[in-house]
Amino acid sequence: MIGTYFGNDAHFDFLYPEHIIQLSTVHWTPLDIARRAAAFLSVPGGRIMDIGCGVGKFCLTAAFFHQNCTFYGIEQRRELVEIAQGAQSSLGLTNIDFICGNIAEIDLAPYTGLYFFNSFYENIDTQRGIDATVARNEDLYKFYTKLLFRKLEQQPSGCRLVTYHTSKEQVPASFVPTGEFFHPKVRMYIKR
Repeated sequence: MIGTYFGNDAHFDFLYPEHIIQLSTVHWTPLDIARRAAAFLSVPGGRIMDIGCGVGKFCLTAAFFHQNCTFYGIEQRRELVEIAQGAQSSLGLTNIDFICGNIAEIDLAPYTGLYFFNSFYENIDTQRGIDATVARNEDLYKFYTKLLFRKLEQQPSGCRLVTYHTSKEQVPASFVPTGEFFHPKVRMYIKR
């Protein structure tokens, strides 16, 4: 009964090791937000990228409910990618590809939708980081924020974007808010 994992966050988190479960409330997207964001991003045949996917909770949820789309998650920590792939295998989902890499190394243009739970914030909130395997500092936060802004500016018209815990100043004006804000920290946009 794979569907039982998607009943609530506590059930879903059983897919992960204990040290990952401990990070859930701060670093992983809640199921209700993942479902609503995925519904907005999922157009038939869509290719959706989760930028800084962590252990893949958004992608796994989205792929389960929207099997007519392909979901991609990029994450720089190999351990987290391997944990995401393990959860994917447990759920038997085939419409996901987890990539170990850095946002600086990937072209976002081929993706019809983007999901961004402010993964860069870890650089300025050093007390609640995921682990000590990557460098974290304010300069990196500024670098990655500017880099993503430039990459978003280059996205083709019609690209959909959902942000969670991200200020609207981090999104170019060419992304028009849809007004579908079901949560105060979630914003949905379409590139004009």
